[in-house]
Amino acid sequence: MRVINIRISDLAQRQLWLGHMGENEYTQIQFNCASVFAQYPQSTVALTVKPPQGDTYPGIITTEGVIVYWDITASDLIYAGSGSFQLTFTENGTIVRTEIGTYTVSESLEPDGEVPTPIENWMEEAQEALNELENLSASATALPAGSDPTAEITEVSGHKNIALGIPVGGSGGGVEVIRL
Repeated sequence: MRVINIRISDLAQRQLWLGHMGENEYTQIQFNCASVFAQYPQSTVALTVKPPQGDTYPGIITTEGVIVYWDITASDLIYAGSGSFQLTFTENGTIVRTEIGTYTVSESLEPDGEVPTPIENWMEEAQEALNELENLSASATALPAGSDPTAEITEVSGHKNIALGIPVGGSGGGVEVIRL
């Protein structure tokens, strides 16, 4: 569990990151409200949440001593974006203090396709290479003695052809290899 500790006096200066859409009970916010409970020891506290979209709703909190706990659930993380919340302290039916804070919920990625296996990808690539080899041809032409050898790749009837020019005899120059 990820725990965020924050003094209530620091809410205005800090935006809280609650998590990603769909997470459930992974993040807990612990508000230290010692300063408010010192001033208003009989007060009770309530949480109101305004999500990035949708209606404002009462948040679920628990209190132990001067710490107020907000366990973030999937229902708090329905929408991505920025939202806000308010802690309201009431004593004898009168609101004695409110504190407002802001938060962010990050978007989550949802899968919408099949996961290809590495074997399927490899087989597909191997079949493509084999198809190219099946469509490859070669031809050779004799060149006069002393000529430089040649190599040319051309398209013949929809497939690749390597045309080699080979000098007659042993006095020709070296062959230059052209890689595709």
